[in-house]
Amino acid sequence: MEEKLLERDRNYEEWQVVFNEQEVKKLEDKVTRYLNTRLSLPGFRPGRIPKSILKARLGQKFEDYIADFAYSEWMEKHDESNVLDHELSHEFKDGVLVLNLKMHWIPEVELPKPEDLTVEIPPSEELVEKFIRNALENLRGEKAILEPKEGPAEYGDVVEIEIKAKVKNGESSEAKTYQIILREGHNNDFAAQIVGRKKDDVIHMSHETDENVTLEVKLLQVYRRILPELDDSFAKMVDEGFETLADLEESLRKIGFEKLEVFKKEFIPKIALIEFIKNAKLDVSEKTIDRLLEKSLEKADKKDPYEDEEFLRNAREEVVRYLKVPLTINKYASENDIEINEEIFEEYVERLAANYSTTSERLKKLLAKKPDLLDDLLSELLRELVAQDLAGKVAIIEKAADQKAEDGGEEGESNES
Repeated sequence: MEEKLLERDRNYEEWQVVFNEQEVKKLEDKVTRYLNTRLSLPGFRPGRIPKSILKARLGQKFEDYIADFAYSEWMEKHDESNVLDHELSHEFKDGVLVLNLKMHWIPEVELPKPEDLTVEIPPSEELVEKFIRNALENLRGEKAILEPKEGPAEYGDVVEIEIKAKVKNGESSEAKTYQIILREGHNNDFAAQIVGRKKDDVIHMSHETDENVTLEVKLLQVYRRILPELDDSFAKMVDEGFETLADLEESLRKIGFEKLEVFKKEFIPKIALIEFIKNAKLDVSEKTIDRLLEKSLEKADKKDPYEDEEFLRNAREEVVRYLKVPLTINKYASENDIEINEEIFEEYVERLAANYSTTSERLKKLLAKKPDLLDDLLSELLRELVAQDLAGKVAIIEKAADQKAEDGGEEGESNES
């Protein structure tokens, strides 16, 4: 076997490997033995089909087997565990086999130093004050008085509506009554079609997901929401234990700080991991990205993808993300001795089981039957462990929104994770 490296570009290599006549004959014998364990032909005893018959019957397929076996022999000299993908072509010249290999090895990733990274979070007091304001507004909404009004519905009003779904063939569903608040924003098309209508008006709307269905919405009543004033009387209305509005706000402040600690415990590791992955450097060849993109498009059966520049740009970014995220996480875990032991896995399974209202034993039985699901859960658990470890190493800075604006604004949100 003679091998020659023709090209190298980061993690991509192109090789030419030549097997002489004697080596090809040995490969033919290996293929013959292999096929005799799997094929049977009339007139031949099992395992006794001659090489010449197999070559004549299989033709090009027999040569393809030889090329595959030749690739396996070449790979014995290299690290098979480091192969991301490969492309193999071959040709025979006067009994000599020439393999043309395009090898895409797993690319290297350079990790940043966690202590050099910064995670910015809003000031604790700012978050708690926002929580108090929202909580007070929600409480006001719960205690609101609904007063019937004759005029058109406006944002902020409450409407009582009757909805009936009608199919094109004439069938109708049973009418159902709802009471909703008309909220502005959030692309709320439903509310937008009701605003300006009056009691007894009937609105016909298209269904969001089924074009064969039309919604018949009848406006039964419009109510003006009269919100109570934020004063001591309101505090007593919420709970007799509160004498003043200040008492209510202090109670909400305590709850806010408790929720804030839970929020930080969940939020900071996630953002730390996003920052870490964003700053990691993936040393990958454009040819590898092209190869993985091509396979992805074939699998998706995307027609004329190269005519859509935005689609291609997003698809290439997704390929890089597909490579970068697990490589970054796995390398950090390896370098920092982060492993999933039995105790950690047991605790994780119990937590998942509780979330899905089942038992850990049932979940384990399911995982035993579905190895792919188990692999996904182990990857997610490792991701969680790495994120928690990073959260204890990155710098945490509290920065107000107006301060970020003065600094030139926030960077665009990363999609690395």
